[in-house]
Amino acid sequence: MPSNSLYDKDMAQDPVVTYRLKIATQPNNPALHNNLGNLYVLRGWMDEAIAEYRKAIKLSPDSYVVWNNLGTTYLKMGRTAQAMDAFKKAVDINPRYALAWYNIGVIKDDAHDYDGAIDSYLKAISLEPDLLKPEVNPQIVNNRHLMVVRLRRYLEEEGNLGLPLEAMPE
Repeated sequence: MPSNSLYDKDMAQDPVVTYRLKIATQPNNPALHNNLGNLYVLRGWMDEAIAEYRKAIKLSPDSYVVWNNLGTTYLKMGRTAQAMDAFKKAVDINPRYALAWYNIGVIKDDAHDYDGAIDSYLKAISLEPDLLKPEVNPQIVNNRHLMVVRLRRYLEEEGNLGLPLEAMPE
């Protein structure tokens, strides 16, 4: 079959095709499977994304990033229990992984476990203060518990909220 150069050019520019070709030559590379899963999520192909994340986990079971991506995908699909399991697995592997703690907070928040949500958000932000920045974590703009989280963080870091003292001119 003759090659259609326009078709070949379009195929080469498609990142999904690029990752599939890379995986064909490096099938045991968990990062490639993870990244292809991310591309599938962006296209709304959730089942395909889950399959790629599962392949990455099989190759690298301690990859907390992949567990978090799997959880995020489950959450987008409304599969909350599976999402929570994946996020918990991520923090079991790496207790300092802030993004998974934040995502646990999102699930607790949606379940009306506000104290649990605030605890999870606080843990996440204590580990990674940049999660307070919308350019890093766009979800933060809709977080109705942000003020409570910031106050609790202040209390934990700065001590109690005693009455302010004022200096006098000398």
